[in-house]
Amino acid sequence: MAVVADGFWPAKLGRDALTIEWDEGPTAAVSSGGITKTFDALTQQPGPVARHEGDAAAALTSAAKRLDAVYEVPYLAHATMEPMTCTAHVRPDGCDIWTGTQWQDGTQGVAAKITGLPAASIRVHTTLLGGGFGRRFEQDFVAEAVAIAKAVGAPVKLVWSREDDMQHDFYRPSTFNRLSAGIDAQGSLVAWTHRIISPSIAARAFPALIKDGIDGTSIEGAANIPYTIPNIHVECTMKETGVPVGFWRSVGSSQNAFITECFLDEIAAAAGKDPYELRRYWSWPRSRRAGDGRSRRAAIAASPSPSRSEAGLPRLPKSRSAPPARFASIESSARWTVGSSSIPIPSKPRWRAVSSTA
Repeated sequence: MAVVADGFWPAKLGRDALTIEWDEGPTAAVSSGGITKTFDALTQQPGPVARHEGDAAAALTSAAKRLDAVYEVPYLAHATMEPMTCTAHVRPDGCDIWTGTQWQDGTQGVAAKITGLPAASIRVHTTLLGGGFGRRFEQDFVAEAVAIAKAVGAPVKLVWSREDDMQHDFYRPSTFNRLSAGIDAQGSLVAWTHRIISPSIAARAFPALIKDGIDGTSIEGAANIPYTIPNIHVECTMKETGVPVGFWRSVGSSQNAFITECFLDEIAAAAGKDPYELRRYWSWPRSRRAGDGRSRRAAIAASPSPSRSEAGLPRLPKSRSAPPARFASIESSARWTVGSSSIPIPSKPRWRAVSSTA
């Protein structure tokens, strides 16, 4: 159902005046609480194995200390700077489309399917994105514009409201993660297990990416954490919920970096280790290079001490410093250290952030 007018505001007012009774379909009863309950139950069962090295189960049993944690992340909308927009002009001899798209072939293909025209007759004029982040890989807004333009028989400019944009996204998946770590008597990390429950992006977008029951996008940043741990076991179970999911900038790494790095901080605290030194000791050689130099100086500057650091920066009080985080994603290693300054500034704390990549 579409409302067409001479401008966006009249069209919106016309749509708002409609009284529509929708069939909410089979997912009408889906809720955040229900999804969490389902995901939690699935973490109690074994799933497809994404990585297995050593014997994590035995190492956990024999470890001097065991640490267990659960991390859950919600569905996230892309919230691009501009909501979805597309202009389409359908004619008997061709179709022109003006839109910000991250997948021109997909735009051309969906237009050809709706219009019945050959792909060679579909011209895609790529505009500035207005923010993509994976959202404009999808073609739902393009399909709407083309279908309306075909029905009207005139050029149509489709503009989603921000409310439409947030409610009808292809969201970053919500995931439920159960992690365990084993620490020996010397405070060394000897075992790591990570069980992930997540909807699959690839199942809809690129089914060929699913190998051995695992969506590779779901384990990015989890199966390839940049640390050498002697016993590691990672599993991932795909579970659909009816909520549409899609590529969200950096895809699986966006949530898995948060999950694994926060858990490492928990491990460091339980082991009585400095978070920086723990990461540096267990890091891959390439990632370790990313952690040296500027990032190391930043980590020193962020450590609690009233004196100045060897980096030449005033050290930050413990309550205002954050341990460094290191991560590997898309063939790169990165490290961030963030802390706030003790220099008083009225109503504005001063933040210092240092990053390095390799």
